[in-house]
Amino acid sequence: AYEIKECDWSSDVCSSDLLTPAEERELRIGLRENLVSRAEDDIVGAQTDVAPQAVAVAKQSGTIRPVIEFLAAQGGPLGEVARRLLPILKDVRVVVASPDTVRMLARRPGERLEDVPAIQGFYSHQRKVIYLRDDMSLDHVPVHEALHAIADGHISRGTTEGREINDIFEMYKALATPEQLGAYGLSDVYEFVAEVWGNDKFRDMLRGIIPVEVSRTAPKNLLQRMGDVLSRIIRKLLGSKQGSTPIVDYIRS
Repeated sequence: AYEIKECDWSSDVCSSDLLTPAEERELRIGLRENLVSRAEDDIVGAQTDVAPQAVAVAKQSGTIRPVIEFLAAQGGPLGEVARRLLPILKDVRVVVASPDTVRMLARRPGERLEDVPAIQGFYSHQRKVIYLRDDMSLDHVPVHEALHAIADGHISRGTTEGREINDIFEMYKALATPEQLGAYGLSDVYEFVAEVWGNDKFRDMLRGIIPVEVSRTAPKNLLQRMGDVLSRIIRKLLGSKQGSTPIVDYIRS
């Protein structure tokens, strides 16, 4: 298990092993100024007693697979998704930390601390780590973050879906305006996917980029194309047909 030391933000001493000294100072200053975070973005799930139990499993194991196994054993729709995840899920390190530490770690370059949403968890492509809040209250969060890791794997392995994501990323670079090219999602294809999942403004921007193509059907914007690829990944995982399902709708939201 990975032991995460907590910080005493009311003092000048912080023993966190997750944040750099500069990040510790910035977070401490923000808290002393009574920092108020935004409401959670794009989070829809159930608040059940399963969530804190999943956090306890994550603390003990230090990896995501035992957490997904625990959720699979609970049954129900979420348990079924978790069960279907297990055969293709490579174990990923999971770290449980305080809400403020998670917010700091999730911050994008140049983003103000007060603009970071109060997310319950996130997957870091750079670190290959899933971070969960120690007070996580939504039971689907570990599954959602594991799905992030799976999409990451498709890109890394160069699967059909991974190549399509790369193609859409290249379309974005070719068709975006100079202002749009300054978006953080241009950093690399992994951040492109992460911004599609988690940034409303970035998704809105992709809705307005429509490649010109010769087709009898209505042309699709880049967000629709990304939705098709990501939902196909999830449908393969779930073994479902082309019709929509609640979990696919949730992932695409």
